[in-house]
Amino acid sequence: MWSLCSRLSSPGFALERADKKIGAGVVAEYDTGSQAMASELFEGQGFRPERRGAIARVLLERKRDCLLDYAVPERLADQIGIGSHVRVPLRGGQATGWVIGFPAKPAVEGLRDLAGIPAEPFPLPATLLALAEWAAGYYCAPLAATFACLLPAPVRRARTREQLLVSCLPQQGEEELDRLGCSPREKQAWTRLHALGPTWLSELCAGTGIGPQVWKRLAKRGLADLRKAERSRHPLIDLLPERAALPVLTEDQAAACEEVRSAIRESGFSPFLLFGVTGSGKTEVYLRSVAEALAHNRSALVLVPEIALTPQLVEQVQRRFGDLPGRVALWHSRLSAGERHDQWRDVCSGRVRIVVGVRSAVFSPLPDLGLIVVDEEHEPAYKQGETPRYHARDVAVMRARREGIPVLLGSACPSLESYANALAGKYRLLELSSRVEDRSLPWVRIVDLRGRGRRRKAAAAGGVTESPWLSRELREELGKRLARQEQAILYVNRRGYARVLQCADCGAVRECPQCSVALTYHRAGESLRCHFCGHFEPYPKACSICHRAHFDPLGTGTERVVEAVEEAFPTARILRMDSDSMARKGSLPEALRTFAERRFDILVGTQMVAKGLHFPGVTLVGVVQIDGLLHMPDFRSAERAFQQLLQVAGRSGRGEERGVVLIQTRCPVHPAIQFARHHDYRGFAEQDLEFRRSLGYPPAVRLVLLVWKSPNEGLCRQVAEVEAEEIRRRLAGVAEAGEILPAPIARLQGAFRYQLLLKTPRIAEAARLLKRWTEERGRRADADLVVDVDPVEFL
Repeated sequence: MWSLCSRLSSPGFALERADKKIGAGVVAEYDTGSQAMASELFEGQGFRPERRGAIARVLLERKRDCLLDYAVPERLADQIGIGSHVRVPLRGGQATGWVIGFPAKPAVEGLRDLAGIPAEPFPLPATLLALAEWAAGYYCAPLAATFACLLPAPVRRARTREQLLVSCLPQQGEEELDRLGCSPREKQAWTRLHALGPTWLSELCAGTGIGPQVWKRLAKRGLADLRKAERSRHPLIDLLPERAALPVLTEDQAAACEEVRSAIRESGFSPFLLFGVTGSGKTEVYLRSVAEALAHNRSALVLVPEIALTPQLVEQVQRRFGDLPGRVALWHSRLSAGERHDQWRDVCSGRVRIVVGVRSAVFSPLPDLGLIVVDEEHEPAYKQGETPRYHARDVAVMRARREGIPVLLGSACPSLESYANALAGKYRLLELSSRVEDRSLPWVRIVDLRGRGRRRKAAAAGGVTESPWLSRELREELGKRLARQEQAILYVNRRGYARVLQCADCGAVRECPQCSVALTYHRAGESLRCHFCGHFEPYPKACSICHRAHFDPLGTGTERVVEAVEEAFPTARILRMDSDSMARKGSLPEALRTFAERRFDILVGTQMVAKGLHFPGVTLVGVVQIDGLLHMPDFRSAERAFQQLLQVAGRSGRGEERGVVLIQTRCPVHPAIQFARHHDYRGFAEQDLEFRRSLGYPPAVRLVLLVWKSPNEGLCRQVAEVEAEEIRRRLAGVAEAGEILPAPIARLQGAFRYQLLLKTPRIAEAARLLKRWTEERGRRADADLVVDVDPVEFL
């Protein structure tokens, strides 16, 4: 067995030598999104897919990297190459892994033969192998974990689906039915099949009510053909009618499109930041750019941060480019394993030319890739929450650089890291300064909630009940929209009914037994849930402390806001959209479609309704609650709040009528709220960038967050303090280390957590040193360690 520490010296398994020039002369390091990515973490000869030999070095599919050498049997010699997925003997059974090299000499004598290859092999392209190698080094992750991103588990485990297909034989007619003495049921089945054409047996039985035995008798009589055939599980197989005519581009759109087209024609690495106000037509720029890539016989990859954004974007892509079935692929976790398997195979084969997907789609094996688009590039959802903790936006930029193609990052409120790169000339800034068709940005009004509690109590004493969640101003605006048959969106940044359930007598709060957080009350199902570990318990019959049965729900969520709206407007048609109500497969696109068709008047939702959606009927957006986000223990809290306000405000007034936005807050003078009120991104960016420079936060420096986890709190702290000293010693002069502190959520999923924050201007060197140290450290059963390079969450 080979240690990962030795892999860099093994032949056939090293990274290509760093290219010292990028684009127009930027050297050494290159900023991508939230980080200035190193041009390379290691130097070497690179993957050489043409090399083959009698000995294969295999990286096993395991949480910890393990390299083993195997002999290549003659029967597999022509089928095995760099990146091949193989089965190998291991102890008394078998394991799977990837071939990552062909060493001249084995590590040990008496090698065992490779056992074989999977029934459906998916060899990994050399460009993606090198990308995975870079990601493993930069994000301090096991190489096997990054390889697993290149060939996801559903693709590896699912199989091609075969079903029975029934069709009429062309030489047979109705007279043959009488000659053969067919029963009335068989005649009915034959007539239906003749009208329908070739149809899957399962669908025939379900659609006609005729059992399978009847169809099989037709086949025995020679009246029908019954045979097994592969049935595709492509979720986008249906064709959509194309749009009659392309929209006329604004002057800004035309200029942006021409810039990207020129970069595609020149076939070189060109990173663009498309900064356009909400409703300015960024999607049209994406579509025109994709069309240019297809015109040059190249494929395109379009990334979105969340599943909620895929239905509308995929529909637009299909209408523009879906002239052939299966040309567009969709990729996210809500697809079945079979759907992901079939699409991945079609992507590998080159049949699919456009992939639209969430962050994991950044590793799609598209051949002849010509363009990568990253929509809503500022979204933290692009950051993977488990090992490997990669940032899909930054991996997309690195992939584009390696493949020598343009990458287009788009946002109405770019991350400050990307904006700083544009100001420094590392990204080419493209601007869309106005909405399409000269539509006005929505008018934003701030509703100051300070002192409203006293007024509600005074009103209640007089017999008048007011909802704390719907201010008088917001109720009036909602009433106007309902009277004019217009639509409204209410934004709440929490799902459930109430944030906390508190005993009205003793003040005790129900907390999660596994995490140091209060349980959220969900009225639907009368349950308490932890949104971090998934713990679930029924509504309590009595307080566990004082044993009384009086509880007060504190705070609000989407369920409570829906209740308040229903009480205020009993006849309004209300749709709730959050991860609870949209859990069923297909419910999200159905909900978006019904709201777009104006079958609902008011949409109440979490951040999944705040961005990327286009509803011309919406003329009012109400921000019910935003203050909690302003005061999170995170240096990005103001930026996150500003981005969410700007995005959700952009859902209003996208039709003929000018929109209105109401922001309910007790912090009306907070800079994030004031800049959002005036749609002033540049003013906010200038102020917040100066704040970060003064305190030493990205993009002025780079961060690495180390988190130790253990069920034993004392042991966790002890291990963290000891290992932190070793880290300080190894990274002396490279990174500045803070103090060991409990995480803001000190206990999560049953484990206590302590963390260390590193600040460094030399992220490539720091990542390399940390990677080497973590490999030497190995895994400890008593205290796990998570290394998060360029973290976006600190809770």
